[in-house]
This record gives sequence, C-alpha cells and structure tokens, in this order.
Amino acid sequence: MAIAIMQALVNEIAVAPSVWPFEVSYVLLKKVRQPDSRLTPRDAETALNDLFQLPVGIRNNDYRGLILTELWPLARTARLSLFDASFLHLAGTYQIPPTSFDKALRSAALAAGIALLPESL
Repeated sequence: MAIAIMQALVNEIAVAPSVWPFEVSYVLLKKVRQPDSRLTPRDAETALNDLFQLPVGIRNNDYRGLILTELWPLARTARLSLFDASFLHLAGTYQIPPTSFDKALRSAALAAGIALLPESL
C-alpha cells in the first residue's frame, strides 16, 4: 500500500496538517527501534527524504478553535487520535482521500463518505 500511496501523491493533490512530518517520522522511528525490525536508520532516513520531496501542502491552521468545534467531537465519536481526526478533517474539507494505513482512520473516512485510495494501484 505504501507504493500505491506514493504513486497517488505524484499525480494527485495532497494536503496534510502541520503535524504530518512529525507523525510520519515517529512511525518510522518506532519501526527502526523495534528489535526485530528490518528497517535500518539509513533506510528510514531515505524514506523520509523521498516522502518530504512529494508535493504535500502542509496546512498550518490554528487548530485551537477546530479542536473544540470539530476535531475533538470527531476524534471522540470515531475513536481516533486528534492527529488522525485532523487528517480526516482535511480530507473532508478538500474532498480528497486520506493517505493512511490506519484502519480506524480509513473506517471513519468511509463512514463520513470520503473516498479512499485503493490498497494497491
């Protein structure tokens, strides 16, 4: 699915909340730290560099108001993290599929009527 997402990002519009670089970096760091991981620090750094070269529009919104009015209720009812709720909110706002592996986020997107990228292209 990672390759499908990367391919879709080359040809489609992509937006992400300002936490996106931190969240994707954290996921790779967790993977590198796993004792049985085959992902090396160098491979993770290469993946981050490649990912950060993609044309992803970072939205530096003031989320304080959105957290109370939209993100908190969305996270609570869909059982998402606030990070994932911010991704879902942007996907709904721009009517673009969220590029995520997270099953809860993908389920919430479907429930909200937001299209998903296929798991393979």
